[in-house]
Amino acid sequence: MQAAPAAEAEFRWEYLAFGTLAAAPFQEKGFERTTVEPFSDSYAVVKSRPQILLRWSAPAPRVAVIDAAPPPGAPPAAAEVSLNSSPVGRLVLQEDRRRYAIPLPAEAQRPGGNRLHLDFSAAPTGKADAAAVRPAARLYGLSVGPAGDADLDWLTRDGAPPPFGIAQSGTSRAVVQAGPSAVRYAFRAPARAELRFTPELHPRARAARAAAVFSVSVGARAGAEREVWRRRVAAADTRADEVALDLPFDAGDAGSLVLRVAPDGGSRPAWGLWQGLRVMGDPTEEAGPGGPSSDPTSVLLVILDAAGAKHFGCYGYARRTTPEIDRIAAEGVVYERAYTPAVFTRSSMASVWISQYPDQHRVGVDEDVGISGERPTLAELLSAGGVRSAGFIGNPVARGFNLDRGFDEFHSVYTQKVNLGEVTHADAFRQVLPAFFQTRPADPFFAYVHYLEPHFPYDPPPPFNTMFGPDAPLSIEQRRQHEWFWAVNEGRVRATPEEIDHLGRLYDGGLAFVDREVGFLRRTLKQAGR
Repeated sequence: MQAAPAAEAEFRWEYLAFGTLAAAPFQEKGFERTTVEPFSDSYAVVKSRPQILLRWSAPAPRVAVIDAAPPPGAPPAAAEVSLNSSPVGRLVLQEDRRRYAIPLPAEAQRPGGNRLHLDFSAAPTGKADAAAVRPAARLYGLSVGPAGDADLDWLTRDGAPPPFGIAQSGTSRAVVQAGPSAVRYAFRAPARAELRFTPELHPRARAARAAAVFSVSVGARAGAEREVWRRRVAAADTRADEVALDLPFDAGDAGSLVLRVAPDGGSRPAWGLWQGLRVMGDPTEEAGPGGPSSDPTSVLLVILDAAGAKHFGCYGYARRTTPEIDRIAAEGVVYERAYTPAVFTRSSMASVWISQYPDQHRVGVDEDVGISGERPTLAELLSAGGVRSAGFIGNPVARGFNLDRGFDEFHSVYTQKVNLGEVTHADAFRQVLPAFFQTRPADPFFAYVHYLEPHFPYDPPPPFNTMFGPDAPLSIEQRRQHEWFWAVNEGRVRATPEEIDHLGRLYDGGLAFVDREVGFLRRTLKQAGR
Protein backbone atom coordinates (compact mmCIF):
# COMPACT_ATOMS: atom_id res chain seq x y z
CA MET A 1 0.00 0.00 0.00
CA GLN A 2 1.24 3.51 -0.83
CA ALA A 3 0.21 6.93 0.40
CA ALA A 4 -1.87 8.85 -2.11
CA PRO A 5 0.46 11.33 -3.86
CA ALA A 6 -1.91 14.25 -3.46
CA ALA A 7 -5.19 15.27 -1.89
CA GLU A 8 -7.31 18.41 -2.03
CA ALA A 9 -9.32 19.45 0.99
CA GLU A 10 -12.26 21.79 0.53
CA PHE A 11 -13.85 23.53 3.52
CA ARG A 12 -16.48 26.21 3.87
CA TRP A 13 -13.66 28.40 5.17
CA GLU A 14 -10.21 29.12 3.70
CA TYR A 15 -7.73 26.35 4.47
CA LEU A 16 -3.96 26.01 3.97
CA ALA A 17 -2.08 22.79 4.70
CA PHE A 18 1.46 24.06 5.26
CA GLY A 19 4.29 22.14 3.65
CA THR A 20 2.21 21.18 0.60
CA LEU A 21 2.56 22.46 -2.96
CA ALA A 22 -0.86 24.08 -2.72
CA ALA A 23 0.28 26.18 0.25
CA ALA A 24 3.67 27.14 -1.20
CA PRO A 25 2.48 30.38 -2.94
CA PHE A 26 1.11 31.61 0.39
CA GLN A 27 4.22 30.77 2.48
CA GLU A 28 5.96 34.02 1.59
CA LYS A 29 8.80 34.26 4.12
CA GLY A 30 10.38 32.33 6.97
CA PHE A 31 9.33 28.81 5.96
CA GLU A 32 11.76 25.93 5.55
CA ARG A 33 11.37 22.87 3.31
CA THR A 34 10.44 19.81 5.32
CA THR A 35 10.42 16.15 4.39
CA VAL A 36 7.40 14.36 5.85
CA GLU A 37 7.19 10.61 6.08
CA PRO A 38 4.33 8.82 4.24
CA PHE A 39 1.06 8.56 6.17
CA SER A 40 1.96 11.65 8.22
CA ASP A 41 0.54 15.17 8.34
CA SER A 42 2.36 17.78 6.30
CA TYR A 43 3.84 20.79 8.09
CA ALA A 44 6.36 23.58 7.64
CA VAL A 45 9.13 24.57 10.05
CA VAL A 46 9.39 28.25 10.90
CA LYS A 47 11.98 30.19 12.85
CA SER A 48 11.65 33.86 13.72
CA ARG A 49 9.24 35.78 11.44
CA PRO A 50 7.10 33.72 9.05
CA GLN A 51 4.84 35.68 6.73
CA ILE A 52 1.63 34.28 5.19
CA LEU A 53 -0.25 35.74 2.22
CA LEU A 54 -4.06 35.91 2.48
CA ARG A 55 -6.35 37.29 -0.25
CA TRP A 56 -9.81 38.74 0.32
CA SER A 57 -12.12 40.67 -1.98
CA ALA A 58 -13.27 42.92 0.86
CA PRO A 59 -12.61 43.45 4.59
CA ALA A 60 -14.92 41.61 7.00
CA PRO A 61 -14.66 40.36 10.59
CA ARG A 62 -12.75 37.09 10.38
CA VAL A 63 -10.98 34.61 12.64
CA ALA A 64 -7.83 32.59 11.94
CA VAL A 65 -7.31 29.17 13.48
CA ILE A 66 -3.64 28.21 13.50
CA ASP A 67 -2.71 24.53 13.81
CA ALA A 68 0.75 24.49 15.45
CA ALA A 69 3.13 22.72 17.79
CA PRO A 70 6.63 23.29 19.16
CA PRO A 71 9.42 21.29 17.44
CA PRO A 72 10.31 18.00 19.16
CA GLY A 73 12.54 18.63 22.16
CA ALA A 74 12.11 22.40 22.03
CA PRO A 75 10.37 24.45 24.71
CA PRO A 76 7.06 26.08 23.70
CA ALA A 77 7.53 29.51 22.14
CA ALA A 78 5.34 32.58 21.83
CA ALA A 79 4.75 34.90 18.89
CA GLU A 80 3.29 38.34 18.44
CA VAL A 81 0.73 38.15 15.61
CA SER A 82 0.03 41.04 13.28
CA LEU A 83 -2.01 41.55 10.13
CA ASN A 84 -0.67 44.15 7.70
CA SER A 85 1.53 45.50 10.55
CA SER A 86 -1.48 45.89 12.89
CA PRO A 87 -1.19 43.80 16.11
CA VAL A 88 -4.07 41.32 16.32
CA GLY A 89 -3.04 38.90 19.07
CA ARG A 90 -0.45 36.73 20.73
CA LEU A 91 0.18 33.05 20.01
CA VAL A 92 1.43 31.08 23.04
CA LEU A 93 2.25 27.49 22.09
CA GLN A 94 1.45 24.67 24.48
CA GLU A 95 3.54 21.50 24.76
CA ASP A 96 1.45 19.52 22.26
CA ARG A 97 -0.15 20.16 18.88
CA ARG A 98 -3.21 22.38 19.13
CA ARG A 99 -5.39 24.88 17.30
CA TYR A 100 -5.31 28.56 18.33
CA ALA A 101 -7.87 31.24 17.43
CA ILE A 102 -6.61 34.69 16.40
CA PRO A 103 -9.22 37.41 15.62
CA LEU A 104 -8.69 39.28 12.36
CA PRO A 105 -10.65 42.55 12.70
CA ALA A 106 -11.98 44.15 9.52
CA GLU A 107 -10.12 47.40 10.23
CA ALA A 108 -6.76 45.58 9.94
CA GLN A 109 -7.66 44.13 6.53
CA ARG A 110 -7.59 45.51 3.00
CA PRO A 111 -8.95 44.33 -0.36
CA GLY A 112 -6.53 42.05 -2.21
CA GLY A 113 -3.33 40.78 -0.60
CA ASN A 114 -2.97 40.72 3.20
CA ARG A 115 0.11 39.64 5.19
CA LEU A 116 -0.19 37.70 8.41
CA HIS A 117 3.03 37.84 10.48
CA LEU A 118 4.07 35.63 13.39
CA ASP A 119 7.02 37.14 15.24
CA PHE A 120 8.85 34.54 17.35
CA SER A 121 12.07 36.56 17.35
CA ALA A 122 11.90 38.32 20.72
CA ALA A 123 13.92 36.37 23.32
CA PRO A 124 12.79 36.68 26.96
CA THR A 125 15.92 38.67 27.77
CA GLY A 126 15.56 40.93 24.75
CA LYS A 127 18.88 39.63 23.44
CA ALA A 128 19.50 37.44 20.42
CA ASP A 129 21.00 34.12 21.41
CA ALA A 130 21.49 30.66 19.94
CA ALA A 131 17.88 29.72 20.65
CA ALA A 132 16.68 32.58 18.46
CA VAL A 133 17.86 30.87 15.30
CA ARG A 134 16.54 27.41 16.12
CA PRO A 135 13.14 26.32 14.77
CA ALA A 136 10.41 28.06 16.73
CA ALA A 137 7.37 26.07 15.62
CA ARG A 138 5.85 23.53 13.32
CA LEU A 139 2.90 25.03 11.46
CA TYR A 140 0.48 22.41 10.19
CA GLY A 141 -2.42 24.42 8.88
CA LEU A 142 -4.34 27.67 8.81
CA SER A 143 -8.13 28.01 8.65
CA VAL A 144 -9.73 31.42 8.13
CA GLY A 145 -13.47 32.04 8.21
CA PRO A 146 -16.15 34.43 9.42
CA ALA A 147 -15.90 35.56 13.03
CA GLY A 148 -18.28 33.49 15.15
CA ASP A 149 -18.23 30.45 12.84
CA ALA A 150 -19.41 27.54 15.01
CA ASP A 151 -17.36 24.86 13.25
CA LEU A 152 -14.15 26.89 13.52
CA ASP A 153 -14.87 27.54 17.18
CA TRP A 154 -15.12 23.80 17.84
CA LEU A 155 -11.65 23.24 16.33
CA THR A 156 -10.03 25.31 19.09
CA ARG A 157 -11.51 23.31 21.97
CA ASP A 158 -9.53 20.84 24.06
CA GLY A 159 -9.20 17.46 22.42
CA ALA A 160 -10.26 18.74 18.99
CA PRO A 161 -8.62 17.12 15.96
CA PRO A 162 -7.07 19.06 13.07
CA PRO A 163 -9.43 19.93 10.20
CA PHE A 164 -7.68 17.33 8.04
CA GLY A 165 -4.93 14.87 8.90
CA ILE A 166 -3.79 11.37 9.75
CA ALA A 167 -4.42 9.76 13.14
CA GLN A 168 -3.76 6.43 14.78
CA SER A 169 -7.10 4.81 15.51
CA GLY A 170 -6.81 1.51 17.35
CA THR A 171 -4.44 -0.70 15.39
CA SER A 172 -4.83 1.17 12.09
CA ARG A 173 -4.42 4.67 10.72
CA ALA A 174 -7.38 6.87 9.94
CA VAL A 175 -8.00 9.97 7.87
CA VAL A 176 -9.38 12.71 10.14
CA GLN A 177 -11.84 15.06 8.46
CA ALA A 178 -13.74 17.92 10.09
CA GLY A 179 -17.00 18.74 8.37
CA PRO A 180 -18.54 20.25 6.49
CA SER A 181 -15.81 19.41 3.98
CA ALA A 182 -14.78 17.36 0.97
CA VAL A 183 -11.45 15.64 0.37
CA ARG A 184 -10.47 14.58 -3.14
CA TYR A 185 -7.87 11.94 -3.93
CA ALA A 186 -6.55 11.30 -7.44
CA PHE A 187 -5.18 7.84 -8.20
CA ARG A 188 -4.62 5.33 -10.98
CA ALA A 189 -6.98 2.43 -10.53
CA PRO A 190 -5.76 -1.16 -10.27
CA ALA A 191 -7.69 -4.02 -11.78
CA ARG A 192 -10.83 -4.86 -9.77
CA ALA A 193 -10.46 -1.70 -7.71
CA GLU A 194 -12.17 -1.74 -4.34
CA LEU A 195 -12.36 1.00 -1.69
CA ARG A 196 -12.28 -0.17 1.93
CA PHE A 197 -12.79 1.81 5.13
CA THR A 198 -14.70 1.93 8.40
CA PRO A 199 -16.67 5.15 9.09
CA GLU A 200 -16.43 6.36 12.67
CA LEU A 201 -16.87 9.51 14.71
CA HIS A 202 -13.87 11.11 16.34
CA PRO A 203 -13.84 10.31 20.11
CA ARG A 204 -14.39 13.99 20.96
CA ALA A 205 -17.43 14.13 18.67
CA ARG A 206 -18.79 10.92 20.16
CA ALA A 207 -18.36 12.39 23.66
CA ALA A 208 -20.33 15.45 22.53
CA ARG A 209 -23.19 13.15 21.40
CA ALA A 210 -22.83 14.44 17.83
CA ALA A 211 -23.71 12.84 14.50
CA ALA A 212 -22.31 13.22 10.99
CA VAL A 213 -23.13 12.13 7.46
CA PHE A 214 -20.38 10.33 5.53
CA SER A 215 -20.47 9.95 1.74
CA VAL A 216 -18.25 8.74 -1.09
CA SER A 217 -18.36 9.96 -4.68
CA VAL A 218 -16.27 8.94 -7.67
CA GLY A 219 -15.20 10.87 -10.72
CA ALA A 220 -13.30 10.21 -13.93
CA ARG A 221 -11.21 12.57 -15.99
CA ALA A 222 -14.00 13.27 -18.48
CA GLY A 223 -17.04 12.67 -16.28
CA ALA A 224 -18.95 14.32 -13.46
CA GLU A 225 -18.81 13.10 -9.89
CA ARG A 226 -21.50 10.73 -8.70
CA GLU A 227 -22.24 9.50 -5.22
CA VAL A 228 -21.80 5.75 -4.67
CA TRP A 229 -22.27 5.46 -0.89
CA ARG A 230 -23.75 7.42 2.04
CA ARG A 231 -24.29 6.72 5.76
CA ARG A 232 -25.26 8.62 8.91
CA VAL A 233 -23.06 7.83 11.92
CA ALA A 234 -24.23 8.90 15.39
CA ALA A 235 -22.66 8.73 18.83
CA ALA A 236 -25.25 6.17 19.95
CA ASP A 237 -24.40 3.79 17.10
CA THR A 238 -22.31 0.71 17.68
CA ARG A 239 -19.05 0.44 15.78
CA ALA A 240 -19.73 -0.06 12.08
CA ASP A 241 -18.41 -2.94 10.01
CA GLU A 242 -15.82 -2.31 7.35
CA VAL A 243 -17.27 -1.04 4.07
CA ALA A 244 -16.07 -2.57 0.77
CA LEU A 245 -17.09 -0.61 -2.35
CA ASP A 246 -16.46 -1.84 -5.88
CA LEU A 247 -15.14 1.15 -7.81
CA PRO A 248 -16.35 1.71 -11.40
CA PHE A 249 -12.89 2.00 -12.95
CA ASP A 250 -10.99 -0.14 -15.41
CA ALA A 251 -7.38 -1.04 -14.72
CA GLY A 252 -5.16 1.97 -15.36
CA ASP A 253 -7.97 4.55 -15.30
CA ALA A 254 -7.13 7.93 -13.80
CA GLY A 255 -9.95 8.42 -11.34
CA SER A 256 -10.79 10.39 -8.23
CA LEU A 257 -12.41 9.67 -4.90
CA VAL A 258 -14.34 12.35 -3.05
CA LEU A 259 -14.89 11.83 0.69
CA ARG A 260 -17.41 14.10 2.37
CA VAL A 261 -18.30 14.65 6.01
CA ALA A 262 -21.20 16.94 6.94
CA PRO A 263 -23.09 17.80 10.14
CA ASP A 264 -26.37 15.99 10.65
CA GLY A 265 -28.72 18.92 10.92
CA GLY A 266 -27.57 21.19 13.74
CA SER A 267 -25.44 18.52 15.41
CA ARG A 268 -21.87 19.60 16.19
CA PRO A 269 -19.03 18.79 15.88
CA ALA A 270 -18.99 16.85 12.59
CA TRP A 271 -15.61 15.17 13.00
CA GLY A 272 -15.21 11.96 11.06
CA LEU A 273 -12.64 9.18 10.91
CA TRP A 274 -12.12 7.09 7.78
CA GLN A 275 -10.41 4.15 9.46
CA GLY A 276 -8.16 1.89 7.40
CA LEU A 277 -8.90 3.87 4.24
CA ARG A 278 -7.31 2.13 1.25
CA VAL A 279 -7.85 1.10 -2.36
CA MET A 280 -7.38 -2.62 -3.02
CA GLY A 281 -6.99 -4.41 -6.32
CA ASP A 282 -4.93 -6.67 -8.49
CA PRO A 283 -1.43 -5.41 -9.31
CA THR A 284 -0.89 -4.14 -12.83
CA GLU A 285 2.31 -3.83 -14.80
CA GLU A 286 3.81 -0.36 -14.79
CA ALA A 287 4.33 1.36 -18.11
CA GLY A 288 7.92 1.64 -19.25
CA PRO A 289 10.90 -0.69 -19.32
CA GLY A 290 9.49 -2.83 -16.50
CA GLY A 291 11.41 -5.30 -14.35
CA PRO A 292 15.08 -5.49 -13.59
CA SER A 293 17.57 -6.38 -16.29
CA SER A 294 19.09 -9.84 -16.29
CA ASP A 295 22.52 -8.19 -16.41
CA PRO A 296 23.81 -6.61 -13.19
CA THR A 297 24.06 -2.82 -13.49
CA SER A 298 26.89 -0.79 -12.00
CA VAL A 299 26.91 2.96 -11.38
CA LEU A 300 29.93 5.27 -11.38
CA LEU A 301 29.33 8.77 -9.98
CA VAL A 302 32.12 11.20 -10.91
CA ILE A 303 32.37 14.60 -9.24
CA LEU A 304 34.57 17.40 -10.62
CA ASP A 305 34.81 19.86 -7.74
CA ALA A 306 33.89 23.46 -8.63
CA ALA A 307 33.52 22.67 -12.34
CA GLY A 308 31.29 25.22 -14.05
CA ALA A 309 29.13 24.00 -16.94
CA LYS A 310 29.93 27.05 -19.04
CA HIS A 311 33.55 25.82 -19.34
CA PHE A 312 32.55 22.47 -20.92
CA GLY A 313 32.61 21.90 -24.66
CA CYS A 314 29.30 20.02 -24.58
CA TYR A 315 27.71 23.20 -23.20
CA GLY A 316 29.21 25.40 -25.94
CA TYR A 317 32.57 26.53 -24.52
CA ALA A 318 35.04 27.65 -27.21
CA ARG A 319 38.22 26.25 -25.62
CA ARG A 320 38.85 22.51 -25.99
CA THR A 321 38.77 21.83 -22.26
CA THR A 322 36.69 18.63 -22.11
CA PRO A 323 37.05 16.36 -25.19
CA GLU A 324 36.68 13.16 -23.14
CA ILE A 325 33.57 14.33 -21.33
CA ASP A 326 32.17 15.72 -24.59
CA ARG A 327 32.48 12.24 -26.09
CA ILE A 328 30.53 10.74 -23.19
CA ALA A 329 27.93 13.50 -23.58
CA ALA A 330 27.54 12.78 -27.29
CA GLU A 331 26.81 9.11 -26.52
CA GLY A 332 24.55 9.71 -23.52
CA VAL A 333 22.20 12.29 -22.01
CA VAL A 334 23.07 15.93 -21.31
CA TYR A 335 21.01 17.81 -18.72
CA GLU A 336 20.69 21.48 -19.57
CA ARG A 337 19.13 22.59 -16.28
CA ALA A 338 21.11 20.77 -13.61
CA TYR A 339 22.14 22.78 -10.55
CA THR A 340 24.07 22.03 -7.42
CA PRO A 341 21.99 22.47 -4.23
CA ALA A 342 24.85 24.37 -2.55
CA VAL A 343 28.13 26.08 -3.43
CA PHE A 344 30.23 24.12 -0.94
CA THR A 345 31.11 20.45 -0.78
CA ARG A 346 29.67 19.37 2.56
CA SER A 347 26.17 20.67 1.90
CA SER A 348 25.93 19.65 -1.74
CA MET A 349 27.20 16.09 -1.20
CA ALA A 350 24.95 15.60 1.82
CA SER A 351 22.03 16.54 -0.46
CA VAL A 352 23.19 13.96 -3.00
CA TRP A 353 23.36 11.20 -0.38
CA ILE A 354 20.04 11.78 1.42
CA SER A 355 17.88 13.74 -1.09
CA GLN A 356 17.31 16.77 1.12
CA TYR A 357 18.08 20.45 0.62
CA PRO A 358 20.77 22.02 2.84
CA ASP A 359 18.21 23.97 4.88
CA GLN A 360 16.71 20.60 5.80
CA HIS A 361 19.76 18.48 6.62
CA ARG A 362 21.82 21.48 7.94
CA VAL A 363 25.18 19.91 6.96
CA GLY A 364 27.51 22.77 6.17
CA VAL A 365 24.84 25.25 7.29
CA ASP A 366 25.21 24.76 11.03
CA GLU A 367 28.71 24.40 12.45
CA ASP A 368 29.93 20.81 12.94
CA VAL A 369 26.65 19.21 11.85
CA GLY A 370 26.90 15.90 10.00
CA ILE A 371 24.30 13.78 8.24
CA SER A 372 21.70 12.73 10.79
CA GLY A 373 21.36 9.06 11.62
CA GLU A 374 17.60 9.40 11.14
CA ARG A 375 17.89 9.18 7.34
CA PRO A 376 19.67 6.42 5.41
CA THR A 377 22.29 7.42 2.87
CA LEU A 378 22.31 6.19 -0.71
CA ALA A 379 25.34 4.02 0.05
CA GLU A 380 23.54 2.41 3.01
CA LEU A 381 20.52 1.58 0.88
CA LEU A 382 22.63 0.12 -1.92
CA SER A 383 24.81 -1.87 0.45
CA ALA A 384 21.71 -3.26 2.12
CA GLY A 385 20.62 -4.47 -1.31
CA GLY A 386 23.87 -6.33 -1.88
CA VAL A 387 25.57 -3.75 -4.10
CA ARG A 388 29.27 -3.21 -3.38
CA SER A 389 29.94 0.47 -2.73
CA ALA A 390 33.21 2.40 -2.64
CA GLY A 391 34.26 6.03 -2.43
CA PHE A 392 37.48 7.63 -3.72
CA ILE A 393 37.93 11.30 -2.84
CA GLY A 394 40.50 13.98 -3.47
CA ASN A 395 38.74 16.68 -1.45
CA PRO A 396 39.53 16.52 2.29
CA VAL A 397 36.23 18.16 3.20
CA ALA A 398 34.31 15.21 1.74
CA ARG A 399 35.65 12.74 4.31
CA GLY A 400 33.94 13.77 7.52
CA PHE A 401 30.46 14.73 8.64
CA ASN A 402 29.13 11.20 7.94
CA LEU A 403 29.46 11.70 4.19
CA ASP A 404 31.26 8.34 4.04
CA ARG A 405 28.55 6.47 5.96
CA GLY A 406 27.36 3.26 4.37
CA PHE A 407 30.25 2.73 1.94
CA ASP A 408 31.87 -0.70 2.07
CA GLU A 409 35.21 1.00 1.44
CA PHE A 410 36.24 4.64 1.37
CA HIS A 411 39.62 5.90 0.15
CA SER A 412 41.17 9.33 0.75
CA VAL A 413 43.60 10.03 -2.09
CA TYR A 414 45.78 12.91 -0.86
CA THR A 415 49.24 13.66 -2.23
CA GLN A 416 50.13 17.26 -1.37
CA LYS A 417 49.49 19.95 1.22
CA VAL A 418 48.38 23.55 0.63
CA ASN A 419 46.46 26.10 2.69
CA LEU A 420 43.26 24.19 1.96
CA GLY A 421 44.71 21.11 3.62
CA GLU A 422 45.77 17.85 2.06
CA VAL A 423 44.62 17.59 -1.56
CA THR A 424 45.56 15.59 -4.63
CA HIS A 425 46.12 15.80 -8.35
CA ALA A 426 43.65 13.79 -10.41
CA ASP A 427 46.27 11.38 -11.76
CA ALA A 428 46.84 10.00 -8.23
CA PHE A 429 43.57 8.09 -8.62
CA ARG A 430 45.27 5.81 -11.15
CA GLN A 431 46.95 4.09 -8.19
CA VAL A 432 43.66 2.86 -6.69
CA LEU A 433 40.84 2.80 -9.23
CA PRO A 434 41.96 0.03 -11.67
CA ALA A 435 42.28 -2.55 -8.89
CA PHE A 436 38.74 -1.83 -7.69
CA PHE A 437 37.20 -2.20 -11.14
CA GLN A 438 39.07 -5.45 -11.81
CA THR A 439 37.95 -7.07 -8.54
CA ARG A 440 34.81 -9.23 -8.63
CA PRO A 441 34.00 -8.33 -12.26
CA ALA A 442 30.67 -10.16 -12.21
CA ASP A 443 29.26 -8.18 -9.28
CA PRO A 444 27.46 -4.84 -9.63
CA PHE A 445 29.02 -1.85 -7.85
CA PHE A 446 28.36 1.76 -6.94
CA ALA A 447 31.53 3.86 -7.03
CA TYR A 448 31.88 7.52 -6.11
CA VAL A 449 34.97 9.24 -7.55
CA HIS A 450 35.50 12.83 -6.36
CA TYR A 451 38.26 14.73 -8.16
CA LEU A 452 39.37 18.06 -6.72
CA GLU A 453 40.09 19.70 -10.07
CA PRO A 454 39.40 22.36 -11.25
CA HIS A 455 38.95 23.66 -7.68
CA PHE A 456 41.60 25.83 -6.00
CA PRO A 457 44.62 25.58 -5.89
CA TYR A 458 44.95 26.50 -9.56
CA ASP A 459 48.17 24.70 -10.43
CA PRO A 460 47.62 22.06 -13.12
CA PRO A 461 50.74 20.10 -14.06
CA PRO A 462 52.53 20.62 -17.41
CA PRO A 463 51.47 20.81 -20.18
CA PHE A 464 48.07 21.87 -18.85
CA ASN A 465 49.46 24.93 -17.05
CA THR A 466 50.30 26.49 -20.43
CA MET A 467 47.66 24.82 -22.63
CA PHE A 468 45.71 28.05 -23.09
CA GLY A 469 48.49 30.65 -22.70
CA PRO A 470 51.60 31.52 -20.71
CA ASP A 471 51.91 30.55 -17.05
CA ALA A 472 52.25 34.17 -15.89
CA PRO A 473 52.10 36.66 -14.23
CA LEU A 474 51.05 34.85 -10.99
CA SER A 475 53.68 32.66 -9.35
CA ILE A 476 52.87 29.16 -8.12
CA GLU A 477 53.35 30.27 -4.51
CA GLN A 478 51.01 33.25 -4.92
CA ARG A 479 48.14 31.37 -6.50
CA ARG A 480 48.29 28.68 -3.79
CA GLN A 481 47.72 31.21 -1.01
CA HIS A 482 44.15 31.35 0.23
CA GLU A 483 44.83 34.73 1.84
CA TRP A 484 45.42 36.42 -1.52
CA PHE A 485 42.15 35.07 -2.94
CA TRP A 486 40.21 36.16 0.15
CA ALA A 487 41.73 39.63 -0.10
CA VAL A 488 40.70 39.90 -3.76
CA ASN A 489 37.18 38.63 -3.08
CA GLU A 490 36.76 41.06 -0.18
CA GLY A 491 38.06 44.01 -2.20
CA ARG A 492 41.18 44.55 -0.07
CA VAL A 493 43.44 43.72 -3.01
CA ARG A 494 42.69 44.53 -6.63
CA ALA A 495 43.75 41.84 -9.12
CA THR A 496 44.99 43.13 -12.46
CA PRO A 497 43.26 42.12 -15.72
CA GLU A 498 46.37 40.08 -16.58
CA GLU A 499 46.13 38.17 -13.28
CA ILE A 500 42.41 37.48 -13.81
CA ASP A 501 43.09 36.16 -17.32
CA HIS A 502 45.90 33.99 -15.95
CA LEU A 503 43.60 32.44 -13.36
CA GLY A 504 41.02 31.73 -16.06
CA ARG A 505 43.65 29.93 -18.16
CA LEU A 506 44.78 27.89 -15.15
CA TYR A 507 41.19 26.98 -14.29
CA ASP A 508 40.61 25.75 -17.83
CA GLY A 509 43.93 23.91 -17.72
CA GLY A 510 42.87 22.15 -14.51
CA LEU A 511 39.59 21.18 -16.15
CA ALA A 512 41.42 19.81 -19.21
CA PHE A 513 43.73 17.85 -16.90
CA VAL A 514 40.90 16.17 -15.01
CA ASP A 515 39.08 15.57 -18.29
CA ARG A 516 42.08 13.50 -19.39
CA GLU A 517 41.71 11.44 -16.22
CA VAL A 518 38.02 10.91 -16.90
CA GLY A 519 39.08 9.47 -20.24
CA PHE A 520 41.54 7.17 -18.45
CA LEU A 521 38.73 6.14 -16.10
CA ARG A 522 36.50 5.24 -19.01
CA ARG A 523 39.19 3.19 -20.73
CA THR A 524 39.93 1.39 -17.45
CA LEU A 525 36.28 0.42 -17.13
CA LYS A 526 36.24 -0.90 -20.69
CA GLN A 527 39.40 -2.95 -20.16
CA ALA A 528 37.87 -4.45 -17.01
CA GLY A 529 34.83 -5.51 -19.03
CA ARG A 530 32.53 -3.08 -17.27
